[in-house]
Amino acid sequence: MPSVMVACFVPAEPAKALQRVQEQLKAEVPTEPGDLHMTLAYLGDHLEEDLPFLCAAVRRFASRLEPLAATITGTAQFGNEEDGIPYVALVDCSGLPTFREALVGYLQEEVGILVAKNHGYTPHVTLAYVKEPQKHIGYEAIPVEFTHLSVAWDETRRHYKMGERDKIDVAIDGLVSSAKSLWGDARECLEELEVLRVVPDLETLEVEAGKALGVSVGAVNLMLEGDYGDA
Repeated sequence: MPSVMVACFVPAEPAKALQRVQEQLKAEVPTEPGDLHMTLAYLGDHLEEDLPFLCAAVRRFASRLEPLAATITGTAQFGNEEDGIPYVALVDCSGLPTFREALVGYLQEEVGILVAKNHGYTPHVTLAYVKEPQKHIGYEAIPVEFTHLSVAWDETRRHYKMGERDKIDVAIDGLVSSAKSLWGDARECLEELEVLRVVPDLETLEVEAGKALGVSVGAVNLMLEGDYGDA
């Protein structure tokens, strides 16, 4: 089972600035630029079949919040781990505690996913694992805007833009509204529509929504357009 985390990955320009800090470290294997990230929630191991539902949940959460403006400044070293001593750059963001608390609460209470709490939370970006303690590296503060919330496991990354609703969620919200207008809140298929948030594209959604609602794909299209007549 893959180990899963929810994180904000560092955009390209701030990542280049962090590379210059990495160059001063005596680290055999620094973190690759594309892997530089700030972990928000470590979720432990999950079954592969659970991941689409987790991704859909994080995607919806990301759409409700604005991007995070932060500053990367200073360094720290944590306790020795299996891979060595984590040498990190610290992240300062006034809105981060509230943001993370909302994320953790959402995952645990609304999605039923437990978030690891075996350590206190210090927002940081791991630059490398080093064999020996290193001197503090001074550098100018690096401004960064975290615009995406990401789910990561193994080599897989799923990035969701904050403050922007995904087209599948927009479509399903429209279908739910139309279905309620046609058949009322008691329609059992409404729950089946919610499950369809994990589908990969709108074409698949149209077909599967038709099956769930017992109507044709054409009727689904009419419902999406708000002109559902006698669908």
